Amino acid sequence: MSTSALLGANNLSSHSFIYPGQTLRVPAAGSAPSAHSAPTAHASTTAAAHSGSVKIGAGDTIASLAAAHGVSVKALLSANGLSYTSTIYAGKTLVLPGAVATSSRSSSGALSTEQWSNARTIVAVGRSLGVSDRGIVVALSAAMQESSLRNLSHGDRDSVGLFQQRPSQGWGSAAQLQDPATATKRFFLGHADVTRGLLDVKGWPSMSVTAAAQAVQVSAYPKAYAQWERAAEGWLAAL
Repeated sequence: MSTSALLGANNLSSHSFIYPGQTLRVPAAGSAPSAHSAPTAHASTTAAAHSGSVKIGAGDTIASLAAAHGVSVKALLSANGLSYTSTIYAGKTLVLPGAVATSSRSSSGALSTEQWSNARTIVAVGRSLGVSDRGIVVALSAAMQESSLRNLSHGDRDSVGLFQQRPSQGWGSAAQLQDPATATKRFFLGHADVTRGLLDVKGWPSMSVTAAAQAVQVSAYPKAYAQWERAAEGWLAAL
């Protein structure tokens, strides 16, 4: 198959990141996204009522789906990590704001059950520490970039957990860092005066999300966090 067919079938662009453990839809060789097997609008509505998501039918647009399900275009875009210029495809699934916790999808900003659980932990820990919504968005963006919001037992060198924190760099033991609540608390507060958390970064509220995340994570890909900001805002609103 062509690269463009694989990208199109998964609503990705040539600049998208993919992650270990993520599932991609494989189109038939030589095919392009097709509307012929798409469900009708009635079927889409029925699916949404049961799953908190809606399958895109032939001829559907973001605006028509938002109107049909009583949500704003902005909320629907945010919940799925999309922008006003994004393309949607028949047969793909969109998360409906307000019912996202039941979603089991993991592409285009829609999260799996595991990812929603970890996102919920990040939000809860942030709020328990009095962190602003902006700070929680930074944490969600960082965790999505580092681990795809999964509690990993492995990573680059000795990195583990949601934020891929390294025991050898003073973040704590591997067991501690694989506890999502502990890992999140350390993202915000640092650890034992050895590592710096977000709240230790002078002026972080006035920084861009990607600059604030990078100040904590010190990643080899400092600009990568920016791609998750809009989606993270949607996840926070849903939680």
